[in-house]
Amino acid sequence: MVRISILVVEDSFETAIFPTLDLLEHANEYLLETIGEKMFDVKMVGFKKKKILLSKHTTVHCDQTIREELQHDILIIPGFDIRRIEFIDWEQYRPLTQWLVEQHRKGVKIGTMCLGAILLAQTGLLTGVECTTHWQGCDFMKKKFPDVHLSPSEVITHNNGIYTSGGAFSSIQLILFFIEKHCGKEVANYIAKMTAIDYPLKTQNQFYIFDQQKNHFDKTIISAQDFMEKNYDQNIKMQDLSKISNMSVRNFIRRFKKATGDTPIEYLQKIRIEAAKAEFENGNSSVSNVMYNSGYKDIKSFGMLFKRMTGMTPSAYSKRFNTATMH
Repeated sequence: MVRISILVVEDSFETAIFPTLDLLEHANEYLLETIGEKMFDVKMVGFKKKKILLSKHTTVHCDQTIREELQHDILIIPGFDIRRIEFIDWEQYRPLTQWLVEQHRKGVKIGTMCLGAILLAQTGLLTGVECTTHWQGCDFMKKKFPDVHLSPSEVITHNNGIYTSGGAFSSIQLILFFIEKHCGKEVANYIAKMTAIDYPLKTQNQFYIFDQQKNHFDKTIISAQDFMEKNYDQNIKMQDLSKISNMSVRNFIRRFKKATGDTPIEYLQKIRIEAAKAEFENGNSSVSNVMYNSGYKDIKSFGMLFKRMTGMTPSAYSKRFNTATMH
């Protein structure tokens, strides 16, 4: 029997908790029918109290709190609401960090779902470790925990008993991963099919939405960003951008990266690929037309870059997200 605890705090996002319970219960039911016994013993564990109000509609009644003697093999940390992470009082969870470190020291495997990685990062257990989370929370994590190696394209990472998973509903891939690890691929695939989940998901790049990265105060660089966004379909050169910004090419590249976190080329690629995605989503299924409209001239280069940034080929992306074919 694999003992799993789901850690619940006042700011936990309920949409991460209940799908986790459902998947593990589905696995137990399937195993009961096929081999006559369950695999998972699942408990809800509260931070300070057993009864936790998550929203005006949802109250969770935990089995235990962290103050009690717990016996578990896996500890799951659900995610947080991306819309609220800037307003959460993270300091209130400092007492929890020592407990998490102690659990890891005892050999308990710790898995984070979505932005649950923020809570684990506070312990120092993610320092120097590759991890993933919701792509929209990456800037927050980079500022708060600069020594964490973020890989936002990954759906799951695991290192030395630490597991992290991608954003929102892609994070339930971690639960299917644990099901596969302990019950086998056949069981995980059956549960995925029964719950209509695409498993295993290779990357979460396809869900990325371009953020204009203007949370800085360099007006000169913002002007350059605006120029790139309006003229991405043109042949934009670094010399043109540096001239508009009234500085040398070298200084422009350095200052642009300092302000946005990307080089000008990387930023332009994001704009162009986002424009290509929008065209595919809006019904333009011609890869060559979309390529030209987004500022590229070589079909091979465009295809390779598109796949690297989205995890899918242009034609596959068009088939999956073209809204004209969804009716």
